[in-house]
Amino acid sequence: LEMSGSNVFALSSNVVGAISTPSGTYNNISNIDGTGTKLGVSHVGYPISFNAAGTRVVIGEYNTHKAHIYDKVGSSWTLSQTWTESNTFGKSCAMSDDGNVVVVANNDAKMSLFVYENGSWVTKQDQTTINGARDTSGGGLFMSGDGSYLLVTDYSYEGSGGKGRVKIFTISAYSFLEHLNVGYSTNAYNMHGAIDRYGNRAIWDDGAANYFRVYKRATGGATWSQSTTIAPSGTSGRGAVSCDENMVRVAISDLSNSSAGVTIWYRDPSGDTFALEETITVDNAGTNLSMNYAGDRLMITDKNASAQDTEIWTRSGTTWTKQKTINPPSFGSLVEWAHTSNKGDGYTLATVDETYDSNKGRVYIYSDSSPPSLTFDGNNKLTVTNFDS
Repeated sequence: LEMSGSNVFALSSNVVGAISTPSGTYNNISNIDGTGTKLGVSHVGYPISFNAAGTRVVIGEYNTHKAHIYDKVGSSWTLSQTWTESNTFGKSCAMSDDGNVVVVANNDAKMSLFVYENGSWVTKQDQTTINGARDTSGGGLFMSGDGSYLLVTDYSYEGSGGKGRVKIFTISAYSFLEHLNVGYSTNAYNMHGAIDRYGNRAIWDDGAANYFRVYKRATGGATWSQSTTIAPSGTSGRGAVSCDENMVRVAISDLSNSSAGVTIWYRDPSGDTFALEETITVDNAGTNLSMNYAGDRLMITDKNASAQDTEIWTRSGTTWTKQKTINPPSFGSLVEWAHTSNKGDGYTLATVDETYDSNKGRVYIYSDSSPPSLTFDGNNKLTVTNFDS
């Protein structure tokens, strides 16, 4: 576009320059502050979940039995919905890719289902009891991106000590329909897991067998069966897990063995077997993980008292490189499983300071700067903002 004064002389298709801004910088920090007790905190579950785009988030506040929906409006996060129930409601929360399906668990072995319809949230299941479960049920709550499948872990079902139980439900006609119910007679302590975007594969930890179990759903059906196991060297078999869109890549941490590190595993899309692709050394045991759908970006939260940071690792081919270390502005206490990122691109992530403002809690949400903007004053001036080069 060539101009002189207020006159347009010519339109050209020749590219004479480009305006760019880097992605994955996490330069913007938004604070969501609690008004009750310990927003975003759950030492017995996964209390935060984004939609795929990173523009909507559900945050549990289990000390006050609440769950909140925040929507990103411009560059700010705005509270749009709060549910209040009982008995640590909000200890685990899960959200679908479109942000319109939310499941929240509590310590009564119950789950609630909420659906966003016609501009408002509708309760479809209100504190539905999970059969054969106890207060530890829902410690792990993982929804497929399409909002159709739900992986629920129970690390100590029906008073059995650490004998775990894992269930997979479909969310059908706005109800929970159980399709898999696996119980373990040994102290498996099943809590952590992941399910892929379309509910074709699921993975969870087994602390008795010292490996991670991978289950696969029959093509076009509802039957689940074990397809393989993954056993990182030196693993305790317990720890957070995250996968890409189709569980071609899986990242695994360790709850108790710091020397096990974080391992990334690759599966040939035509088969079921996983091979070790990368081992990442971390400072401590008990890290949390979040991998994006492309399987080329991984968030690793390091809760070690001397570190208290988040590392961002990116992949080129089969090589993983640490791109960035994020040090939050302040931390009273970094919470174990209360850290995650959006699955779409992994450029929006959340961390939690549970002791902020006399234990009200603060959720930090990191994201990229606004994209480049080009404006015309109506006369002869073009202005470019929000660009790096």
